[in-house]
Amino acid sequence: MVCAEYFRSEAVVTAKLIRVTHKKPQHEQDFFIYELQTEKTIRGSISPRFRIWEENSSGRATFDWTRGQSYLLFLSRMGDRDAWELDGCGNSAPLMKAARVLRIIDKIQTSPQSGLIQGTVDDLEGVRVVAAGSERQYERTTNKYGGFSIHVPPGQYKLTFAKPDWSFERNLFSYEDPSDIRIQNGSCAQVSIDSKQNRK
Repeated sequence: MVCAEYFRSEAVVTAKLIRVTHKKPQHEQDFFIYELQTEKTIRGSISPRFRIWEENSSGRATFDWTRGQSYLLFLSRMGDRDAWELDGCGNSAPLMKAARVLRIIDKIQTSPQSGLIQGTVDDLEGVRVVAAGSERQYERTTNKYGGFSIHVPPGQYKLTFAKPDWSFERNLFSYEDPSDIRIQNGSCAQVSIDSKQNRK
């Protein structure tokens, strides 16, 4: 979800790539350093010039980096490397291919005073999902694809999952921790849950 990545990112910017450096340490995985010039800051704060660190592995961005090209980037700070990083499976993209994502961001920024918790429980239908807040709780049941969506006001929430003879735990790659979700005005949270049928 664009909305979930937008609110989880420390900075969302458009920027032009000005330099690429490939590093090959002797006892580490090789990596790239991308130096960029900020064109527009959409969320957060970032310097006029910044660096992105990216390991040369399967976690790399799905697009090609081209010097002189502009990109829409969802970024998180890497304090130990004095650089930023992006989610290779996220919504960062060349700016020329980012029109849909920019429209979603514009809608987020003008959205009403509410939020959305969305996710999947494997492909399991009929799971009772409860989002418990400080004042009330909201309940949905997963659809035939295991998906659910719960509209909630801003606040802190804890998700629980229930279906007879099944147990549930957070997926390793879940974007959010279902036991501690913070919803801001217009924000989203995206969770992924694994299910296991209990033996009788």
